Amino acid sequence: MTKVRLHGHQIEECVELLKRAPLMADHTFEMNELCEEGGSQFSITDSFVHHNLSRFEVVNGTPLVDLLLAQVTIPRFEESACHMPIGPLPVSTMQSLFRFGCYLRKLVIHGANFKPEDDLTRLLQSIPTLHTLNLIWLPISIHSLDKLLKHLSHTSTWITPYTGDFLPELCSFSLRYEGLISWELVLGIFGPLCMVQDVCRRPLQNIEIGLNLAHQDDFRTEIGQYKIEYVEEEVVRHFISMVQAGACVKIGWTDPNTRHGTIIDLLQKSMDHHGILAMTGITQ
Repeated sequence: MTKVRLHGHQIEECVELLKRAPLMADHTFEMNELCEEGGSQFSITDSFVHHNLSRFEVVNGTPLVDLLLAQVTIPRFEESACHMPIGPLPVSTMQSLFRFGCYLRKLVIHGANFKPEDDLTRLLQSIPTLHTLNLIWLPISIHSLDKLLKHLSHTSTWITPYTGDFLPELCSFSLRYEGLISWELVLGIFGPLCMVQDVCRRPLQNIEIGLNLAHQDDFRTEIGQYKIEYVEEEVVRHFISMVQAGACVKIGWTDPNTRHGTIIDLLQKSMDHHGILAMTGITQ
């Protein structure tokens, strides 16, 4: 057995499964009421090392997951996904995952309610090997999205080669957000165009932004339709320059005016709106 998804099992059963499945590489742990029953009586016994587990996913995590992770060390840990529909970010759980000194390459945080005390920046700083970061950010989060984008921007370059201390190996950044964001801050995380090939720059090449204004009444028209918020022309031209420099930039807008929420290429729509031809930057 190399892959398993557990739902409705108590922690003792999960630990026993990990011990008996040394070849398992992919584990999804879904917390619910059944898992919580008897959790307070669960006691930590001898820890063990799982040498093959490389991906660990937590769904609706609770503090009880910490008890599970306190028993296992995962030296080959490379990918983590945390799905928390409108729930708080389980920082302690994630720190438990990252304590192994592992070579984590990909992190997905889906729908967590970030709070100031979670200190997402510090959490990410503890994962210098991260290549891919995917965030689905809820508008109810108190933690400022701008704060994270500013920090990514301020740390996009460093003074001497290979001395970056905040996500220095990040190549791909994906963000889903229900609202508008500062395009200037998004541009900043790419770093200066003149340093695209510089070893003193974070190797970020893929940026994907997805916006959804379905819950933003400020953007409704008088007839109840949602209007498209085009990207400003100057920002569009900067994005074009990034693409010409080798970056892959995708900006999507979920159209709430359609039945199934059609995804619109907002960058292309904005180029058309401003009369900019293809990726040449030439105005019609």
